[in-house]
Amino acid sequence: TPRLLGQAEIMLLVAPLALALVLAPGSSPRFAVRHPARVCTPRCAEEPQRTYRVTVPGKSSELYAFRQKAAVEDDGFKYNKKTHWLVNVPSWSPVAPSKHFEFDHSLHLRGFFTIFMCVIINRIVLIARFGPSMGLNKGDEFKAGSVEEEAELHEFVCEDCGFTLFPARGREGKFFSDSFRCPTCNAAKEKFFDLTDVTDERSLEYMQNDADFEYEIVEIEGVANRTDFLKPRAGAPEAPPPPPPPPPPWRRRRPAP
Repeated sequence: TPRLLGQAEIMLLVAPLALALVLAPGSSPRFAVRHPARVCTPRCAEEPQRTYRVTVPGKSSELYAFRQKAAVEDDGFKYNKKTHWLVNVPSWSPVAPSKHFEFDHSLHLRGFFTIFMCVIINRIVLIARFGPSMGLNKGDEFKAGSVEEEAELHEFVCEDCGFTLFPARGREGKFFSDSFRCPTCNAAKEKFFDLTDVTDERSLEYMQNDADFEYEIVEIEGVANRTDFLKPRAGAPEAPPPPPPPPPPWRRRRPAP
């Protein structure tokens, strides 16, 4: 009926307004709708109109203050990059008693100064320890600088595996001692022969069978023969025998089908 329709329309209009009035007082202000508004005072003909302007600080003002503070701190940091030293000489000092000295030391050059001092101290230590050459010529007494010194070099070759040892001149006793054993086949020292000794039949046979190099025998007078290093010294303990070969690996045989 028309009466019922009119009541329904009234209810649809009143219900949202009533719900808003009930929920508005208890709602949080964060969810309230905010919009700028300007309040105007009524004009009075008797008194002059006064206008008041209120400024609220926002994010832009905070950013401006932060930038101003950073600029001041930056200037202060640049100013403090120098260290100021104050030195007061005591009155009992024989040199400049009761004097006051001030020094400004820049921190920019402190790293370069430290590296420079380390290099200078290292040079002084090397010169004091090894002489003016600073140890660069250390071991020259063992180098071969002439034909006679080259003739004193040795090439010890193993008979079993062909391992060759080239000891330094004058240091055969250290690198080719009596207890030396071949690092490849563990052969004793007696199994080695000197390839530079042309009186040894093993050296001549090795030269003839060598397919990689051609040898030319040159006699040099006044050079001592050092093949005595191949022989054990008197009273030296005999070299231990080589260890036995390892047993073959044991494998389990599969049963015949």
